[in-house]
Amino acid sequence: MERYPNINILLNLPESYIPKAEFVFRTFCYILRLNPKFIYGAHFEAAHIYYGPGPSRDYPVRIQFENETADFFEKRELYPLEKVNFCSFKNHHLPFLFSLGGPIFSFSTESCILRKDIVAGGFYFLTCWHEYIL
Repeated sequence: MERYPNINILLNLPESYIPKAEFVFRTFCYILRLNPKFIYGAHFEAAHIYYGPGPSRDYPVRIQFENETADFFEKRELYPLEKVNFCSFKNHHLPFLFSLGGPIFSFSTESCILRKDIVAGGFYFLTCWHEYIL
């Protein structure tokens, strides 16, 4: 994939959850024709995307992550329907898993924060998790 532009993705996640996040980012990057470069830890100056708990600095794109998400996938259970969060976006109701209520995005002068965990939800749907555990 070297012919595609590189994108630096900083993963600040529990070790058991990293392969799941990498799978989703690789899938998204393949579709978008990007070459993901993964960096691990709490800080990397040249990161384009940060995925993890609230960082101490801004990154161009930040995807919100809750530690309970990694625990969910270790338990191997169905996602509770009552926790599905539907948000309206361009006249469509979109389901978000592993996310709290409220707006999809928030913005600062330096970054866009994606308040819905599209990586965890992406893993759930891309792997057909509900079929895998039944």
